[in-house]
Amino acid sequence: MRVMLDGFIFACLAVACFIPSAALAEETIILSITLNSIPRGDFFLKRTGDGHLFIRMDDLRRIGFKKLTVPITTIENDAYLSLLELHGVTAVYDDKQLKLDLKAKAELVDLPRETLDYGTRPGPSLPRPPGVSSFLNYRLDYGSQIKASSGTWNATGQGGIRRGNLLLLSDGLYQRQSNLERSVRLMTSLYWDRPEELAKWVAGDILATSGEPSGPLNLGGISYASSFSIEPGLVTYPVGEFSGMAAYPSEAEIYVNGALIRRERLSPGQYRFRNLPVTNGANAVDILIRDPFGVESHFSNAFYLSDRLLKAGLHDYSYSAGFLRSDFGNTSNRYGQPVAIARHNVGMSDYLTIGAGAEAGKDLVNIVPRAVLSLQNMGIINILAGGSYERNRGIGATIAGSYQYQSRHINYQLNLRHSTPGYRTLTSRYNADSPLLEGSSGLNLGTPLTGSFGMDATFMETYAGQIRRSVGVSYSRSLTKSLHFSASWRNAWGTFSENTFFAGLTYIPGKDNTISATYQSFRGGDRETLTIQKNLPVGEGFGYRGTVEREHGNERTVYRANPVLLYNGPHGSYSADYRGRHEEKSGETGGDYLLSAAGAVVYAGGHVGLTRPVSDSFAVVQLEGLANTAVLLDNQVVARTNSAGLAFIPTMRSYQANTVSFDDHQIPPNYLIKNYSVPLSPGQWGGACISFPVARILAYTGRILTEDGLPVEGVHVDLRGNQREFSFTTLSNGEFYFENVVADSEENKIWSPVCGGPSPYRRVAVPGKYEAKAKINGHERIFELVIPVSDDIMISLGDIRLPVRAGQ
Repeated sequence: MRVMLDGFIFACLAVACFIPSAALAEETIILSITLNSIPRGDFFLKRTGDGHLFIRMDDLRRIGFKKLTVPITTIENDAYLSLLELHGVTAVYDDKQLKLDLKAKAELVDLPRETLDYGTRPGPSLPRPPGVSSFLNYRLDYGSQIKASSGTWNATGQGGIRRGNLLLLSDGLYQRQSNLERSVRLMTSLYWDRPEELAKWVAGDILATSGEPSGPLNLGGISYASSFSIEPGLVTYPVGEFSGMAAYPSEAEIYVNGALIRRERLSPGQYRFRNLPVTNGANAVDILIRDPFGVESHFSNAFYLSDRLLKAGLHDYSYSAGFLRSDFGNTSNRYGQPVAIARHNVGMSDYLTIGAGAEAGKDLVNIVPRAVLSLQNMGIINILAGGSYERNRGIGATIAGSYQYQSRHINYQLNLRHSTPGYRTLTSRYNADSPLLEGSSGLNLGTPLTGSFGMDATFMETYAGQIRRSVGVSYSRSLTKSLHFSASWRNAWGTFSENTFFAGLTYIPGKDNTISATYQSFRGGDRETLTIQKNLPVGEGFGYRGTVEREHGNERTVYRANPVLLYNGPHGSYSADYRGRHEEKSGETGGDYLLSAAGAVVYAGGHVGLTRPVSDSFAVVQLEGLANTAVLLDNQVVARTNSAGLAFIPTMRSYQANTVSFDDHQIPPNYLIKNYSVPLSPGQWGGACISFPVARILAYTGRILTEDGLPVEGVHVDLRGNQREFSFTTLSNGEFYFENVVADSEENKIWSPVCGGPSPYRRVAVPGKYEAKAKINGHERIFELVIPVSDDIMISLGDIRLPVRAGQ
């Protein structure tokens, strides 16, 4: 019997040795789990009697771990893993709040990559104004000599109509003087923006170019071109991307060229920084990662930025065809030979952009392939080689190259170009002479402490024997925060020789104020100038500029004075300019003056108004009932509302983020306003009408009394009249209180800042007579309530006695 008992005990021990400890788990628990500070949800775990925790392998993957090679424990026919077997993972278990905090090394987890993009893409995210808008810019000038009997009138105008992505734009001028009167149309074009393509169509007068070495051409025709300005936040050039891996929740410090620009909190795993605010040229990006244990990791990256490169895969192009315009500015409708002009560049990678330009006209074809190559942190190279064929000159060729390097303290560039005698473009085909060899080189060195020192050299030689060479040096430095010095010297020789020197001192005593003094020597004389200037404000206000000058040359001395007075008004901009002249030797004195007035008539959202000239886009702002309220654009006062509560902003930026607001300190306390600022992005030369829903609150009080003079307490009163219905309930002593405005929750959901749209406020009471009904002591009583016209905030309606009931 003893042997059998010993055998049984031995067998039990043997079996126990092969039973996993987890199989003895006492309970199933639900824990809220976070992994590397990221909440991952609630999961079922097994807890043994000794406190060990086991988790299902499938749940481990759901939490964010990669597939791990660790010992597996089978519990209830499912694969579990002990947290003790997770090497590189720390676990903190809170049994009171039933939470489990896991910290794992980055290589063990498979969480989403964290990307921090510091670029801005405001265009598509902001509302574009609907409807039709239009503007008409005008400028009227009158100028005359002081002693002349008559002067010259000049008038210029520019008008545009925009609806959605369509814009019709035209401008022209009119001139009248004693023996001349003429009017000329300048440019007339129809634009069709294609935001989804980052491009636009243009029909009418077009400025087209095939790129270097040709220049812009004015033609009448049609064009299809890329238009990155439609999405101004789009970064078109490579700006670098910096990535790494954080093992634990960490803090990152990002330095660009030694300056701290960002502090970021990183989750464990891969991180990526994009579109850092680097500058043109060589940049040093340093990233410092500090983990929870104080361990620091430092990463340095060198990056060269050039806006002459295109991002990989990005296309910049323009295709135009039409008829060359001639005698522009003198005649309105003179068009000549047909031409076709094309330009197309594409980013092959972040280090290489290739492209070509082509132009074809009567008896002339010109094609120029080109490339821009980044030498990474050593600068960029730009090369082109092209050829032309013209019937009279035959085949010609050109080749050019440039190198540029820029950093915080050094800026160097070198440019060379050689052309054969027969090379021509559409802009140079009628030139009698052509360049044989052109070149320039420049070096600039500077620091904030030492100032900036530069030197440059240029040379040019033509096939007709014209030669011009020059060398120059310059120096500039800020002596104090408000005092700046600059000087330069240049010597030119060859077909024409000249030696010039310039020195200037600029003092900025305060915001928008400048005082400058300059000295300049040139061939045969010298000149001293003193200028005092106050810049015009963005909104309404005055500015001025006063210049006095002494010039000596050719054995005579001339004194000049040029005072200018400027004013931005609510409806226009005005200036008065006088130029006086006195010659010392002959005693001759003279002068001339110019008076100018400019403004715009704008239309948007059903409102027409006068304002200063529209420079890009405009807006009409509506604050109903609030006159003389300051309206702000990006926190700068640019206009004030008129008696109708309208203000006109002529300086909106097209396609970009504009924030329109108003000075809320000027708003009386009894006014409700839905929003205090509105962001929007109008199209070029387009207008927006922005309405800030305004409601003036008026409060009405009084008492309801029976015919016997007793207060009617706790009674619901319904009122109807003037196409409105509302109600109130009397309080103790028969008193009542109601307001004329309520917020309408349904309309509040669909409110938009567009003029004419639904308002979030509903005016329930207006002056007039109302039929009032109330159920008093089981009887319906009808009486009249009159709301008077009043400007008071609190209006007392007095005691209202119920009429005597019939039969009493």
